[in-house]
Amino acid sequence: MITDPAGVIPPFYHTVTSCDAFCSVKNVDIVGASHSAESSPEIRQEYQYSLQAQTEMNCPRSKQLLYKWEIYSVHDKVINRISTPASLEPNLMELVLWPFSLKGGLYKIILTVTSQPCGILKSSSGFIRVRMVNLVARIECGNVRSVSWDTKVLLDASESYDPSYVLYGNRSKKDLNFEWACKDVHGVNCRERINVRNKSKLELPPRFFNSFNSTYLFVVNVSKGSRFSEARQAVEVRKFNFTSSLCIR
Repeated sequence: MITDPAGVIPPFYHTVTSCDAFCSVKNVDIVGASHSAESSPEIRQEYQYSLQAQTEMNCPRSKQLLYKWEIYSVHDKVINRISTPASLEPNLMELVLWPFSLKGGLYKIILTVTSQPCGILKSSSGFIRVRMVNLVARIECGNVRSVSWDTKVLLDASESYDPSYVLYGNRSKKDLNFEWACKDVHGVNCRERINVRNKSKLELPPRFFNSFNSTYLFVVNVSKGSRFSEARQAVEVRKFNFTSSLCIR
């Protein structure tokens, strides 16, 4: 038995926090998100975006506010929680979404604010929509090139890609669709003479062009799902012979 010098058993002490009876978190809002999915702000996937907590409270004795952020993907009214970006530190009043941290689509953000030490909490939610980055379409050799009338010409768009590759760990060229078109300076369509389908490279045989000292415009449309991009190249046809194209970038 433990006694004090007077021979009396000492009491056991524990700390009791007295919370103000009138303590309340009146309002919590998420700045940068919308209360409805229909009016949600659309953000670009390749840009940084931040959401901030805005609180209105009446807690004179509250020493700290804790912030908890949750992110849910919304697809066909099905909501699934996703992992919070690793860059987010806990208990911050700002949620920073780094470039390419989210895939394209609609997201519901839930914020819960808790006052300490009283433990009084209040939640709010909002919506944002992430628009996937555009595809990058490229034709090798730049915007303009000069070629010989009687040599083979290769138009190469194989360097086209999907910039959202950072989400998947490698530069994504998979699932890209290619469609080629061409016309001369007079607007005459030469597309029917192109026999390639959905290939990144277009090979034109010698004397493909009907005339020399003329210019033809080639366009490649690159698509993936609902996204697309295009690249153009003007091909100047010359009568004189040279083995390689002259590129003007």
